[in-house]
Amino acid sequence: MRWIFVLLPLTLVLGYSAADAASADYDGKWLSEETCSANTGLPSYKALSTPHTYTIENGSWTDFRSEIVNGIQVEIRNTGHIQDGYLVGSTDLKSSFGESRHLSWSGQAISAFEIVDEGIETVMTGGSWTQIRVCHGKQSMIEPSPVSLAGAEHGHQSPSKPVPAPLPVPVPTASPRPSPVPQPIPGPTPVPGPAPAPSSTSIACQKFPNLCP
Repeated sequence: MRWIFVLLPLTLVLGYSAADAASADYDGKWLSEETCSANTGLPSYKALSTPHTYTIENGSWTDFRSEIVNGIQVEIRNTGHIQDGYLVGSTDLKSSFGESRHLSWSGQAISAFEIVDEGIETVMTGGSWTQIRVCHGKQSMIEPSPVSLAGAEHGHQSPSKPVPAPLPVPVPTASPRPSPVPQPIPGPTPVPGPAPAPSSTSIACQKFPNLCP
């Protein structure tokens, strides 16, 4: 009898690859806090800060939002991905008066809960992109996914509290009944005897009272 060994790829045996396992390492809800410097050559481009939240799923994200930036209505689209702790993202902005701006940024995770980044903001003028701001910021994990590194670390740091055992329920018991006090057994009712016979002196006194003292 001959034995035939088949060597299967590890991904087929385990059902996932190392890249798949790492794609969710930073999944969860993040707070982005970006600060961009003012452009001294173009005073209309003031310093700005645009904190917002976004959600990473399977290592990537795309989100849209509309907000007021320095008094101007702006439509914002964010996209990006993170792999092995390195993040690459881009932000496209379009103002209510038609101006288009683009922010390219990159960063690195310094922990499972924080990423630091930097980027360059450009604006479309005369058919070409012109740099207008330099930006720096950080991303902070606020709601980690259970499968992320932060979720696993959080679970390790905050183990679930043991559930206390239920207190025993008291079982009502009957109060002891007092022992009956023994009562005396009544004896036989005494029968009255015959009245004593009168003496001779008492008879004589009845007949001759003068003779009795």
